[in-house]
Amino acid sequence: MAVAQVALRLGGALVLHGDGLPVRIADVGFLIAGYRAGAWLSGRASLIIVPLLGAGACGCALIAEGPAAHDWRRLAVTAVSTGVLPWLVGRYTTARGAYIAELEQRERLRRQEQRAALDRALADEREAIARDLHDVISHHVSAIGIHAGAARLALAAGPAPDVSAT
Repeated sequence: MAVAQVALRLGGALVLHGDGLPVRIADVGFLIAGYRAGAWLSGRASLIIVPLLGAGACGCALIAEGPAAHDWRRLAVTAVSTGVLPWLVGRYTTARGAYIAELEQRERLRRQEQRAALDRALADEREAIARDLHDVISHHVSAIGIHAGAARLALAAGPAPDVSAT
């Protein structure tokens, strides 16, 4: 898209300048192309597009023979504002979006870990309650067994002596 935009802008500058029309018609296209190159492209392709956009903007200024054509500082500002600045905005926007997505992913993982820790704590507490309940029931059953054994021994020994007669 950026290559097509540069070609269109240079072609437009050649055609429109001859008729005395302004060349700045395609500035929005340059801004969009620079933004998209910064936001969507990565690596070498992205870095190739930036100077191409800057050179295209400078070439249009030179063809149109405007005020920027006679001052290298204005040409540099044109190249930076048309090529580098939109690319940087695209890079920043994409990096910020990736950073926000990473933070959201971290938050989801943190919540999942908290839920897992809560589930483990609940399971541990239920297990402890079950152990305690088992211990209490075992103690009571043992006590019942001891009482039953003592009652059996008392019945086998015969009637208990009457202590109130003495």
